[in-house]
Amino acid sequence: MQGSKYAERMPIGLEDVIRGANGALVRGLYARLYRPSQMAAVIVGDFESATALVAMLEEEFGSEPPLVGLEREALMAPPVPVPVPVHAVPRISTFEDTEATSCEVLIECKQAKAEPTSTADSLRKYILTNLFADLLNQRFYALSKRDDAPFFAASAGNQLPCRSLESYTLTASTPEGAVIRALRTLLEEVERVRRFGWSEREIAVVKANYLTELKTSYIERNQFDSGELARECCGHFLSGEILLGIEMEVRASKAILEQVSGAELQNMSSNWNWQSSCVIKIVMPKRRCGSIAPSEPVLRAVLEDVLRGTAELVPWKAESSRQSLRELFAADPAPGGRVLSREADDVAGFEKLTLSNGLTLLIKQTQLQHDELLIGGFSRGGLSELPSSAYYTGALCDLIATESGAFGCSPRELTEILAGVSVAVSTEHSMYQRRFWAECSPRDLESCLQLLHLLFTTRRHPTRPALKQIKQLLMEGVINQQRDPHAQWRERVTSVNTCGHPCFRKPTLWDVRSVDPLKACALFDASFSSPGQFTLVVVGSIDMRGRMQTCPECRGPAALSANPTPLARQGLWGPAEPKSGARAAPSGLCAIYRRPSYV
Repeated sequence: MQGSKYAERMPIGLEDVIRGANGALVRGLYARLYRPSQMAAVIVGDFESATALVAMLEEEFGSEPPLVGLEREALMAPPVPVPVPVHAVPRISTFEDTEATSCEVLIECKQAKAEPTSTADSLRKYILTNLFADLLNQRFYALSKRDDAPFFAASAGNQLPCRSLESYTLTASTPEGAVIRALRTLLEEVERVRRFGWSEREIAVVKANYLTELKTSYIERNQFDSGELARECCGHFLSGEILLGIEMEVRASKAILEQVSGAELQNMSSNWNWQSSCVIKIVMPKRRCGSIAPSEPVLRAVLEDVLRGTAELVPWKAESSRQSLRELFAADPAPGGRVLSREADDVAGFEKLTLSNGLTLLIKQTQLQHDELLIGGFSRGGLSELPSSAYYTGALCDLIATESGAFGCSPRELTEILAGVSVAVSTEHSMYQRRFWAECSPRDLESCLQLLHLLFTTRRHPTRPALKQIKQLLMEGVINQQRDPHAQWRERVTSVNTCGHPCFRKPTLWDVRSVDPLKACALFDASFSSPGQFTLVVVGSIDMRGRMQTCPECRGPAALSANPTPLARQGLWGPAEPKSGARAAPSGLCAIYRRPSYV
């Protein structure tokens, strides 16, 4: 913003101006600017008559005397945009702070905000910008999971820093010492797109995900949050944001999405122009022993090297060959257990089913959200059963197993397999329970149950890239928290209140180094070894009665007793080596689902 008023004026004001203000000045400002003629009322909700609301507003605010003459002209004149000078030479800024808790790299490319020519053009630009960001973020996510990754996470996006300006950004959170590599990687990935574009597979994945979001918006169009709709109306009034209504926006977006080509998406890379109003900002923790921040000449040399095109870039190569979850199955699901009993609770409105394999199902059908189905499973037995020396290994077992492939493949590969599928599954170990959570669209219930089947049948093995990144992230987090005085104060208060109990204190560097990844994965496998130990709760917009089937057989690990074996007694901390290979398929969560004819 150098050279404009934005760089000269403090957003919160100056101390001498604030101290010199008086009541008459404040009241005069309020009377001149805070008038109904300068406001817009946005009312969203379940009201009977818009006419009655308008009449009430007129009665409350209609008595205000109108402004006349020069005062009216001054207030009614459109706001004058504040110009921001363009600069051809990239600006580089490095900032070190003793209380900074991470290393951040930010690349920002500014340009004058283009005035919309039509609603269709504005919507098309909005969709193209989002698709390009999703495509770039997809590659950044894959790079972050590789061995010796230059950053923990990175993203692309755009924003409106002021009325006359829009900017396109790249951000990355990096390990200490990897700032140069992270900067080069961000720049080179955009250059790779400029030269080679996107693959058909990449475009198909982001389009499928975008269509899934449109489907959900359309299905739940009558359940749209009033607050979100009010914010959209305010954005339309203040800055001209698109406001079409959900039905028309979904139809128009779907039509535009079908017309978007790979060449159009490749040309969107021109918004990230390193030679026009580009700013590179580095934020790093400041060490007491001296600065470790790269100098401006070094950062500028990296940028100029990328601009010269000396890097040997090749087209992006896909790393996944699987197309469906079924390819991850070690064996076909065994038949599900038969229903032994049904109990209906008319007060709570749910039905309880007990299967012969020990699984308990609680089902409640609702219409709160038409495109939402929630599944939760819990079983007794958690981290409190582990010895104190193994607590942090157990506390990190969910993270280690997930990053190593909790469902039989890497997280990056799973995102491609689930393209266009609205489903998410997560796990959690608490002090006294272990749980899994799933959220999906009713149309994707089969995929959700396949993931749960894989959760109970996959044998996890920690991978080197995942372990290296997890430990590095945790260790830098511990070091950076020690620089934050607020974090130190909270940790001290917690320690006093809990007498330094290991379950409540933050991990130390020794705790992170002592984590055993093999035992963490073994604990995770033991926790999710038998569905029969879990109580399953299903809530959402679906009739599960027509999806259940019975079977006279009950085979596999799901036939184990519903009484969980304490985790500390399963030999996880002894000398025994974990067994290799996939476990036998339990009488599955997939097997209780009858595939509907419309899927």
